[in-house]
Amino acid sequence: MKWKPWCITGLCCLGVGLLCTGIAVSAGALDQECLAELLNLTDRTDTVTESFSAVLVDVDDADVIVQSGDAVEIQAEQIHPDEYAVSVAGDTLQITQQTDSKNHWDHWMSFGKTSHATITITLPETYA
Repeated sequence: MKWKPWCITGLCCLGVGLLCTGIAVSAGALDQECLAELLNLTDRTDTVTESFSAVLVDVDDADVIVQSGDAVEIQAEQIHPDEYAVSVAGDTLQITQQTDSKNHWDHWMSFGKTSHATITITLPETYA
């Protein structure tokens, strides 16, 4: 059996694959901002004016940061608007983020630097 034609064919396929990969990367295949636009991920800021005495946070896969500040404010970054809600019910501030896509195959895969949902809760130190 002659190995030379098979080796040449394999090297040609490898070269074409590397060429296609280079073109895809240079066209923006690893651009996470573009991917966020395609997935309809947005940044939101909610200001709560109602009074509350407790905070309930129910999130699936977002990072939650609690910090002190001047006013009650909730900032959500890289989050789908249909999966995120802020409300005050029964004297409780409720922040929910429920994803339907966590069982989808692309939820568990990432290429390059990925953006992750982050919810930042700002509460005044004197809030009671």
